Amino acid sequence: MASTMRSRLTGGAVLGAVALAFYLGMNFKGPGLGGTGEGVGTPSATTGAEAETPPVESEIVGDDAPASASTEASTAPAELLTVILGDSEYRVTTNSNMIDARPSSLGQVVQAASLTTGDGQGIRVRIYKTKLARAGMLKDLQTRLAEAGINPGAIQIMDDFIP
Repeated sequence: MASTMRSRLTGGAVLGAVALAFYLGMNFKGPGLGGTGEGVGTPSATTGAEAETPPVESEIVGDDAPASASTEASTAPAELLTVILGDSEYRVTTNSNMIDARPSSLGQVVQAASLTTGDGQGIRVRIYKTKLARAGMLKDLQTRLAEAGINPGAIQIMDDFIP
């Protein structure tokens, strides 16, 4: 009888440990940005073609510049535009390194997004937020991207805040 009770307790402890490991694995993806911890169904931040894509240079001066500004013929369009919503600014980059993100106006962000081709899953714009980002910035960006003809399905908004 003691052996049966001991095997039940051992089985329960093993089952509990497996359940705890599964829960922690699903909810805590690891430190930092990128890697495999971005969420369900999203590619990692550095895929082969995306990491080699050169940045697209913009010639926009003001916020309301047309979305069809010319780029150099030698510069290939970016697949994906990464936008970081900060305290009072938008920062953009076309490569996977967020340190390279440069401050941009809302018009510049929309124009750069309109030049993207989309990654393998059709994502053209990936949006990250800092804890200091204002709530209206995301809404303004989504509205302007929709006006520029970018399908909401081509916009990926990351849930986690970045530093």
